[in-house]
Amino acid sequence: MKRSLLLLIFLPTYVWAGGKSNAPAELRLQVRASQSLFEPFNNAEPIRLYLRSTAQCYVTLYQIHPDSGLAILYPQPHHHWRELEAKREYRLAELADDLELKYHDLEGYVYLGIIATREPIHLVPWLEQAFGERGVKIGQKPEKFLDDEVEALVEKVESDVRFRMGEPKESSFALIPVLVHSQTQFYTADWRETPRSQRFYFEGRYHFVTPEPPRNSPGAALRVPSPFPPRKPLPGASTIAPPATKEKPNNVRTPRREKKN
Repeated sequence: MKRSLLLLIFLPTYVWAGGKSNAPAELRLQVRASQSLFEPFNNAEPIRLYLRSTAQCYVTLYQIHPDSGLAILYPQPHHHWRELEAKREYRLAELADDLELKYHDLEGYVYLGIIATREPIHLVPWLEQAFGERGVKIGQKPEKFLDDEVEALVEKVESDVRFRMGEPKESSFALIPVLVHSQTQFYTADWRETPRSQRFYFEGRYHFVTPEPPRNSPGAALRVPSPFPPRKPLPGASTIAPPATKEKPNNVRTPRREKKN
């Protein structure tokens, strides 16, 4: 009798501990470049960007620019869709040989969007449809497009994608504003403007990474640890309501997954 009682006492503890250890790692993204993302980039040179995640995942990359609309960067149909290992940093060229960020003819802010999913979900048709319905199409200059509207538009698109997937904890999102200038603008124009925050979505809300404030400023004490120290995001809450149900477009080409030996 005493032995049975001991088994009943320890069994719930064992089950709880086992469930916790088997829980999947949280999926979060980190993005950095060869220079500060809060300083302008020279459009005469490619931007060297690096990605890292806290868990194994597949990523989808796109960009938005007021002069050229939407562009899907990765994966393209000819790409071998690679699974990213947890906590390993990747150069874009490691994902695809032809994946480069070049902006020789562009000036202003380019918004880089990144979506990470645990499974290889082909999001490109959904992105094209969701952005197109809001006036941002592939390779076309939007009729009306203001920088301060981009973030709100992307939030709606990301909400649409999460709703379609149905598992918000299985994905993570990032939006990185990159300011691009010509070589002459660095010397002839006043490009000093307020940098725009990087936006990351995980744990059911948006978090923001802003330039480091002065040590004595009130905001210096508001930062919390990120999964990859010493970079520290400043959290901010934002609740996104799901849109109406939509159908997935047909007749789309799915990128090839990378085959592991």
